[in-house]
Amino acid sequence: MSRVPESSANFTPTKRFFVEMLTRDIELEDAILDLLDNCLDGVARSQKKDPSEIDYHGYKAEINFDKRSFSITDNCGGIPKDSAEYAFRMGRPHDAPDEHLATVGVYGIGMKRSIFKIGRNCEIATHHDNDDGFMLNINEDWLDDDLNWRLPMQQLLLPDIEHGTRIKISRILPSVSNEFKTTAFQTSLINKIIYAYSYIVVVY
Repeated sequence: MSRVPESSANFTPTKRFFVEMLTRDIELEDAILDLLDNCLDGVARSQKKDPSEIDYHGYKAEINFDKRSFSITDNCGGIPKDSAEYAFRMGRPHDAPDEHLATVGVYGIGMKRSIFKIGRNCEIATHHDNDDGFMLNINEDWLDDDLNWRLPMQQLLLPDIEHGTRIKISRILPSVSNEFKTTAFQTSLINKIIYAYSYIVVVY
């Protein structure tokens, strides 16, 4: 006969624990390269081809940052709305569909990890096809609420991005803001991009 305990310990995880653990062992440059990986993988999903057969002509990803903000905008196909349930999870659920597509990214660390490495507020807007556009926001209030793990998605009625995704990050972490200001970091990031994607990249 089992005994019902009179009290219990709370083992519920906190969001900030996940954020701290996710970002502990990744360099800032690598976090940005992982966001570029997502752009390349978007092209692969759009063309449904193996990496060796993909035509990257006409696709682009634009990165802008200063000590207060970071953004990356691409025209690489966007995120299908029916994939949002899996795309924003912290971890791959067991029932996530397998797209059976080879990815072209070289890092593969994850969009959420990259976002939290840079800052604490983020707006993600994406337009996949026709009316399949939506936007969501990650902010401090959501991070402080350990009970609600879902984020509302707002439909983009008049998307200002064409078949792509825009990620805008604010509340940049102080350590990241300091790095963004330095010429050494900017040079290092450009060199890493050129090295990692030399087979397709054009840097402006």
